[in-house]
Amino acid sequence: ISLVRIINKYITDETYLIICANKNVYESCSYNASIAEAYVNLPIRDYIDIIKKAVIIHVVNSCFSCIIYPLVISGKISPEEWTIYDRNEGI
Repeated sequence: ISLVRIINKYITDETYLIICANKNVYESCSYNASIAEAYVNLPIRDYIDIIKKAVIIHVVNSCFSCIIYPLVISGKISPEEWTIYDRNEGI
């Protein structure tokens, strides 16, 4: 599954930080590159506070969606926008 469309929407907007658990999506010269790099390949528990503070969440159905969905449904987080993508359907 590709989230390129979502990444391209926010990559140049310095008011947002794109955090991808698997890789840094920023070019090394980008303002957010060093910040995003600090969040690559962390233990999953380290992402929970980030998720709780996120304004916009786009995630593929994975262990992350298993954290996000119950938090949203129970009202413990209320991002302005959130989407869980089915990895079998693509975008």
